[in-house]
Amino acid sequence: MKAQLITSRLGCLAFAALVFLPVAALPYPANASSRSVTAAQTPSLWRSRETRESGEAPQDARPTAECPGEKSRPVVSCAAFWNPRPTAEAAQACRAPGACPSAPVAYRVVSVMNFKSTPAAALADWADYHLLLGVDHMVFIDNNCGDGGRLGQARLVGRPPWEVALSPYVNAGVATLVTRYRCLDFNNSFGAPALRYRVMSEEAAASPLRERMRDDTFVLTIDDDEYMVMPDPLETLATVAQSMKLNQLCAANVIWRNYGDAGYTCQPQMPAVGAFWGRAPLWQEAEEHRPYIKHALEEAGAINIHPGFRKGKALFNWGHMRDCTVESPKNDWTVTAHQCEADCGALRNCAHKTGLHHDMETSDECYPFHAASGDHEVKGLASGGLWINHFEFQSLEHWEAKKARGRTNDHSPRLGTPPSYFNDVEDASGAIALQLRIRAVQSAPLRTCLARKFLSAPGSAAAEETRHLQPSQSTESNAEHDSRSLQAAALRGKPGVLFWHFSGAGGTSLVSWLAHSLGLHPPADTVGPNANWATDAKVTTGYPSMIGSKIGLDHAPRSRRHDCQEIDAAIARGEGTMFGFETPAMAPLACKNAVIWLTMRDPIERIISRLYKSTKGGKSSDTALDSIGGEAAVLRALDKTTWFHSTAHTVGTRSTGGKPLAGKPTWSPNGTLRYGRNRRALGMDTLGSASLNNVYTRSLLGPASFLRPLDDLRVADLDAAKVVLGGFDVVIPMWAMETLPFLLGLPVHVLAPTVSVHGSHSMASKASVSPELAVKLAKHNQLDEKLYAHAIELHRARLRERARLLWPPGKVQTRPAPTGGGRKPPPVATATGAGRGPTALELCPADEFADALGVLSALLPRAVSRGGGLEALTARYVGRFGSAVCPAAHASAGWPRSTRSSRLLLNMAEGTSGTRTVNCWLEGAQLRTAHFPLTATELTPKSATAPGRLHECTRGAGANSCTGQYDLYDYVSDVPVPQVAQLLLQTHSASQLAAVLTLRDPWEWTMSRTNSHSQHNASEDRSFIDDHSFVSVPCGCPWRPADRSEADRIRMTGRSPSRYKVEAYSKLGKETGVLVDTFESPGCAEPTPLTRHTTAALDMLTHNAWTYCVASRRRVPLFAANLAEDMFLMEHVPGSNDTQRLLSKTPSNRPRKIESLYRELLSFVGKATGRKDKRQPEKIRADGSAAGEVGARRASNLGLERNERVAREVDGAAGGGRPTA
Repeated sequence: MKAQLITSRLGCLAFAALVFLPVAALPYPANASSRSVTAAQTPSLWRSRETRESGEAPQDARPTAECPGEKSRPVVSCAAFWNPRPTAEAAQACRAPGACPSAPVAYRVVSVMNFKSTPAAALADWADYHLLLGVDHMVFIDNNCGDGGRLGQARLVGRPPWEVALSPYVNAGVATLVTRYRCLDFNNSFGAPALRYRVMSEEAAASPLRERMRDDTFVLTIDDDEYMVMPDPLETLATVAQSMKLNQLCAANVIWRNYGDAGYTCQPQMPAVGAFWGRAPLWQEAEEHRPYIKHALEEAGAINIHPGFRKGKALFNWGHMRDCTVESPKNDWTVTAHQCEADCGALRNCAHKTGLHHDMETSDECYPFHAASGDHEVKGLASGGLWINHFEFQSLEHWEAKKARGRTNDHSPRLGTPPSYFNDVEDASGAIALQLRIRAVQSAPLRTCLARKFLSAPGSAAAEETRHLQPSQSTESNAEHDSRSLQAAALRGKPGVLFWHFSGAGGTSLVSWLAHSLGLHPPADTVGPNANWATDAKVTTGYPSMIGSKIGLDHAPRSRRHDCQEIDAAIARGEGTMFGFETPAMAPLACKNAVIWLTMRDPIERIISRLYKSTKGGKSSDTALDSIGGEAAVLRALDKTTWFHSTAHTVGTRSTGGKPLAGKPTWSPNGTLRYGRNRRALGMDTLGSASLNNVYTRSLLGPASFLRPLDDLRVADLDAAKVVLGGFDVVIPMWAMETLPFLLGLPVHVLAPTVSVHGSHSMASKASVSPELAVKLAKHNQLDEKLYAHAIELHRARLRERARLLWPPGKVQTRPAPTGGGRKPPPVATATGAGRGPTALELCPADEFADALGVLSALLPRAVSRGGGLEALTARYVGRFGSAVCPAAHASAGWPRSTRSSRLLLNMAEGTSGTRTVNCWLEGAQLRTAHFPLTATELTPKSATAPGRLHECTRGAGANSCTGQYDLYDYVSDVPVPQVAQLLLQTHSASQLAAVLTLRDPWEWTMSRTNSHSQHNASEDRSFIDDHSFVSVPCGCPWRPADRSEADRIRMTGRSPSRYKVEAYSKLGKETGVLVDTFESPGCAEPTPLTRHTTAALDMLTHNAWTYCVASRRRVPLFAANLAEDMFLMEHVPGSNDTQRLLSKTPSNRPRKIESLYRELLSFVGKATGRKDKRQPEKIRADGSAAGEVGARRASNLGLERNERVAREVDGAAGGGRPTA
């Protein structure tokens, strides 16, 4: 990998691309692929890392004084397009539900930065970038003295270039330039933080800051080489401001990702955010690598810089900026920009000091807001994550200028050259986030300017991973952003949409998305945030109108639903384009001018989430259930037909002390029922038996069916409801919202609605429901469960159909697969001959890959959107891996057909996703398990191996073949299982195999895997990578983990030896163990090193979807689960109706959430294999409780690490070891 980084460096060549006028032309390097640079092609200004470290200079190298000069780079400014700020950008900052409720975004986020000797072009880059992220006003403090500090105290003559560069932003009203602090000297008692506060205090007294500076205004105080990164383009810095207010924070902490010099001598003639992609590892990636950390500390100390681990910047609001930045007698701590030690009174301060040797733990309440000692992406501030890309070095030229500039404190001067380890991890996450954000800009001139300005260096990881995010050559960029074009694509040519809204199924989020992404708008007389139109469209008015005398009102129940004449007429008159109906039983079934959309959620989860929803905005324990008399009332309604609030079946309520409401009810048009002095508002799920018993089926069939008695619906009614459902234009499960733009054929820049369906945010998962109620709800909603399963299949079929339009079967164009392990690309005849194995696309066509990725998106919240969306990721799979060749399973190669009579359980996922925990669970259930280092194909003593020689099982037969070795076990997981998963799927029929897929957020997984498995032997030197640092890919070449040395054996078995580990090493004696390859396949794809952080994360996501797809196509029983989020789904399970649940069947009454998933896994194993759990109930509870610590604390952030730790402590308790034939 290091060689790759070295040989891929770019020199300082001139560029030729034009940039949107009126800015000047922007030069970029001419070579198109940096990865193909050879020694003969190396630019004359090149200086490799080895050359710098040895002190030798190549013959053609020139000193930095001969560089063109980074200050000579032309200024590319988009300032002319920021005023007035485009409406879409302002709206986007507040598009999340509840965001910015009290003030416009323009008064929310202000930045302040002092600069000295900063090139003018870099200041314009920083300004445009952060305006795009949501900064509303920028304050620049000019600390220059002379020509950027080089002329000492010389007086400036004329307007300096940086002032010229910033003037357009000042004129546009989005920036203030302060020049009165030129030539200011700093010291430790008055540094940059104190200066920034002083300037902000002075500027806040007058316009334009006076109107913006309130106590809760978010003040961003970062430097000119620091760029905030927010992977979710739906979020902006206004999201951070809002999160700090809602979470009662005065200060928080975000971490640096420190980027190196990328081998440049001269500064590249382009923005830093596109030129540099190699960074130092985070502490979370390198903590276990003690020799590496030690060496990094030595390198950084030698040049007087911080090593870059666990350091970042403090974030705070204006009300507490002084406390965080100004020295005072009461402070016993030194003010820095990296922390805040202020006492914030009633608010929380989550920016306290941490350092390399401080405790990694922080308080529970600050965990998601403190990146250095808690969640490194501070997801409490932005659900998509937040960090700072810190371009500290950039190039040798830039570093020399930075050393000459000096510091803003009395710290020791910077020395030497940039340390090499700052380039060790390839990270393009910021580039992907930037390109997604630029593509979402609505203003065509602004979007064009930003797109041409922020290009990625050709051939870089950033350029490669953003390639599929670019519009096609045939796409007219302005047209794809035009709301009319988007509406025409999404609404199939009709001018409006009618949305059927079942409360609690994500409808409010969808309505918001329709308005902000497609430009649809409801009529002026709609009510509430759900675009409800007409009297009967709102819950509190529609249901009393429909039910009438059944709850004691004076009018007869309504027996017919509405038609669409009024809606069609309103659309024709131009009064609106979006109409909501929160009473689906009365909603029209067909419209001339409107498509009909419907979202659905698991019926039982939806009912529970509504019954247990707080009636007072989450600030009270009062729930909708309380208003009808509690759980007992629901149980009675499931025993006998009941209408709540009726004179015949009134139940006691909390406010009346359990006494029935007396008197004949009266109803006001606002939906309030009055019984004397007592008032009760109706909700869809507090009507009575009908709202608890197959409400989907009842609603689709209309008012008459909705009012039928408890359990009166039959299978024929279900069939009729399916017919109605098939006539809708869009039917989408709530968990599949991330697939919506792809399903509708919208451009990549149209982002999916944000809906939190995962366990940690579900009202259903927080409810405390008795087992009796859970069982009764399941019993009385069987038709709805089947209807929901049908809706899922309908959605998936439509998604596959859409994918086939983009990638027609048999006509898909692919690129040659990347080959790995130093192999040359195979000869065409070898890769395509009669004896070759299947390609990745043959095993999983593009349409079924898209379907699999859409399904897994439910278990990996926002991962698909962060990777660029369903279309971009599918295109990436087709282009990157489509032509890769998998090995063919033949008896002659050691892979004969299996003869086993029971199902083998195969975990297709990479390790560090919970594989060891699952292994522990199943080992305790008396299954024979194999988990590295006890592998089905045993480790081989190093003395018995030879280069290129395959494992002995490839020459064996029967039990000695590779198939036979795996068949000795009941459950196999971890290395090398993901590499041979498709071979096992070839050699085993659906009756001989069941698949498990343990999932984890791909970016979290990459960091954790790098930390725990990239340098396995404690005796290794400072190298950050070794043979264990890869992720498997579709049809990937084999790769082996690090050899297991004697020192490693002692370390691994010394603390809590388990039988399977002891046995694995006992086979080796005192020798080093090697995992030898079990297959070879000409044309296979190169496995991805973990140090290619972004690519590894995306490839892991791709491999998960691909293996899921291959298993699903073979109808193999499959259980996929995200242990950290406590979510799972099952397919093709014997005796199951294939309803895909995303929470457990008992999503409530589980203080330790993971226990329910644990029980469901054992249930799946029992159904798939015919085995019964042999452990005693108390043992199950004990193990479930232990594993349940995952969900009890930091479930979505720390869960997997804590889960693995639990497994390590108990994995030897139940025995195990290698079976014999």
